[in-house]
Parts: sequence; C-alpha cells; structure tokens
Amino acid sequence: RVEAERSRLVSGYGDSDNDVFAINGDQLIILESPDYEVNDSYSIRLRTTDAGGLTLEKEVTLNVNDLNEAPVDFWVSSSVLEDNVAVGSVVATLSAVDQDFGDAHSYALVSGLGDIDNGAFTIEGDQLRILESPNFENKSSYSVRIQVKDSNGLTFENAFIFKSSFKVDEV
Repeated sequence: RVEAERSRLVSGYGDSDNDVFAINGDQLIILESPDYEVNDSYSIRLRTTDAGGLTLEKEVTLNVNDLNEAPVDFWVSSSVLEDNVAVGSVVATLSAVDQDFGDAHSYALVSGLGDIDNGAFTIEGDQLRILESPNFENKSSYSVRIQVKDSNGLTFENAFIFKSSFKVDEV
C-alpha cells in the first residue's frame, strides 16, 4: 500500500501563527477572519511527507490583501447649539471612524430617519453649518441625518440631535 502525501503544521522557526491555522486533508484552513489592519501577514511552518516517507519543512508567509472597508461611525465635535448663533456659523466638525488608515471622506445630509431639520443645515468639507439662527424658545432641538462616504464609495449614516445650550437663570 502506498501512503499519500500529507502535510502538517510543525514547531520551529517561522511557526508564530500556526495556532491560527489547521490542515484538513490537503487544505490549509484559517481559523479566524484575517484583518489587514490587525495583521498584514501570517507566518507558519509546514512539514510535508511524500509517499516514500521523505519530508520537507519550510516556513511559509501568507500575505493578507488590504480590502477597503466602509466607515463604521463618525463623530460630531458638539451636539450643542448656541441660541441665536449667526447664520452660516460652523456648529460642528465631522470626523469619520474608518479602519482604512488615511482614507479620504466626504459628508452629506441625507434623507431617512432623523432628517427632520436637514434643511436648516449645510455641510462644507467636514464642517456642519447652520442656515438659520436657532431660537430655542421656539424650537428646542434640531435633528439631522448625515452620511459619511469613503474614497471608494462605501458609506455609513446616522442621525444626530442638536440641543440648546440655553440655560434659564435662577432667581
């Protein structure tokens, strides 16, 4: 009877990521989802034995492709609006949360849940500007829906509520 060729993970130089892999028959299986931003390559050590019993051990480096991922969130620098602030004032700066380091982002007001007051704002670059002077005696909060888009067109959107900084003086 002739034994088929087989491979296995072995200890030795270059085995630092052996615990992330398994071998099933002739297939190398990764046990976790690779993430380029966490680990851009894996190093394993394999031993292959042929039908005649001869072996070869070798360190193998597996490189992870960097795939673009969508932004996962974004921040507004403030959720408070000053009462009677001037028309056109910057009320918040926007900042994307994206695993792709250095990715460029653009922002837009979009339709959807929470877009009630989108018409009262505009976005220039990463700055949210108000188009009317808020008067919190007439309106206590503003709700907007904003979308962030990365340089490859992937998006994330969320609604924000801006409240007044107006405080009633105690007598």
